[in-house]
Amino acid sequence: MLVLEIELVELYSASNLEQMKELKWLCRVPLTVKQAKELVSQLTEKDFIKSGLEGYNIAERTSNYGGIEQRWLVAESKARRESDLHRLEKNLEKASKTAEKKLQKLSKQKFDNQNS
Repeated sequence: MLVLEIELVELYSASNLEQMKELKWLCRVPLTVKQAKELVSQLTEKDFIKSGLEGYNIAERTSNYGGIEQRWLVAESKARRESDLHRLEKNLEKASKTAEKKLQKLSKQKFDNQNS
């Protein structure tokens, strides 16, 4: 099996995949690939099963990206998920405070009444 550690964007093109179709290889699919990005965004907790590593779950899907049938494994880390949720909460809190400040600023402004 060939394990590839090269610039993924360059590797993951239809022409390169065609040239490698007879090889057994393993590589991370970059999320710049639209099909990968869509898959990751559509998976739900029900799609994942526990892996052999504690704190990790996996989902397996078949893809025909670049005309080559492939097996894609999506790994989910409990620690990464918690970190992402924490970052999302902080970003939401920041956005809420910014919106509140803008609302307070707007509420202090006087607007012309166009009906008079």
